[in-house]
Amino acid sequence: MKKVLGIVLGVVLVLAVLGLSFYAGTKYANLENKKEEENGQVLEGDPKTVEEKEPELVGFEDPLVKDASSLIPSLMCHGYALKLENKDRTLKDFTDNEKLSMVASYFAGKLDFEDSDDEEYTGEVHKEVKESDVKKLFEDTSFLKTLTKSKEDNMVGLGYKGFYYDFKDKKYYANIIATGCVADEYEDDYLQLFQAKKTDKTLVLDYSYAYLSTKYNEKKDIFVNNLYKSEGDKTPLVKNASMDDEGDFDTDWSLFNHYEFVFDITNNNLRLTKINFIEVK
Repeated sequence: MKKVLGIVLGVVLVLAVLGLSFYAGTKYANLENKKEEENGQVLEGDPKTVEEKEPELVGFEDPLVKDASSLIPSLMCHGYALKLENKDRTLKDFTDNEKLSMVASYFAGKLDFEDSDDEEYTGEVHKEVKESDVKKLFEDTSFLKTLTKSKEDNMVGLGYKGFYYDFKDKKYYANIIATGCVADEYEDDYLQLFQAKKTDKTLVLDYSYAYLSTKYNEKKDIFVNNLYKSEGDKTPLVKNASMDDEGDFDTDWSLFNHYEFVFDITNNNLRLTKINFIEVK
């Protein structure tokens, strides 16, 4: 009987030791895993550590690319309502007026004069834009309030495209007006889409940049376009630049600097988060 009791006690003791060993091992493993998480180490099978796929090239005619391109506030004849100063910029660097200009470009760019009733056509077409619509472009829409402070400053315009606040019905509107450009000499910033790529979360539009100078040649009765690398340069990189059938300059853009416009496209949004300046030496 004593012998049997000794055997039983021995088995219990062994099981107790194994149990304590298993408990201690589990606690140690959990502690190590926690340390790895805190240190940012990759844990096998952890969904938080799955890396985003490599970006893939997207065609210029892709609806998302065209949609994002319309957010860049180009003025009616030339230039942009956006600062391009040979440096990186993030969302916090954008002024309220720049954000309003992007809103005007995006929503007014979707309007068409054919949307107006012929009998009521006045040379202007407008459509309400709700603050919830603007949320697609900017998470923080507080900059819209700048248009509500003064009836003299209730609108931002980009030539024929505009965005304004109506004090009468207390609503925001995008609009277009019938107007056009007069052929003339000018010097201004010029962007041309060079490449587009995206992942599940991000869209990147890579634009080539040139400082464009357009001069009129009286002898040939034509406008001549010269492309400079930067404003203030004395010698153009490309003289008398030719255009293709799409109206884009047909030149070697690898010689020029670039701006990458980075958009957050998660949850069907289209939010410009930053602009990366890519300098070519």
